[in-house]
Amino acid sequence: ITSLTQVWICDITYIRILTDFVYLAIILDLYSHKVIGYALLRHINTKLTLSALQMATRNRGEIPGCIYHSHRGVQYASHKYVDELKAHGFQISISRKRNPYDNTLGKTFIKTLKRGGTPISGNTEP
Repeated sequence: ITSLTQVWICDITYIRILTDFVYLAIILDLYSHKVIGYALLRHINTKLTLSALQMATRNRGEIPGCIYHSHRGVQYASHKYVDELKAHGFQISISRKRNPYDNTLGKTFIKTLKRGGTPISGNTEP
């Protein structure tokens, strides 16, 4: 990886707020390790992941040929989501079954965020 927008990775987690929780979908640029898109909703579904993807594509513009790596969750495999990826020219990459090492940056980011080590701000630029 030699520059921005060559590989994007994504992940989902939940965040506890008071007595409830919400789901957070993130998209990271593998080169910069920065969040370029995110969504926070009460339900884990395609709308969650699609909202994060739409934010990332608005922030970065045209990205034909960019590798988009996700895990095997149904939110990332829905026809609507895959169609959106194809419309933007992404090369789709999916984690191997039972292999958490395919998305270590996403998992590391979420672990750091949950431990309070990553401030969240409105800035999603590199």
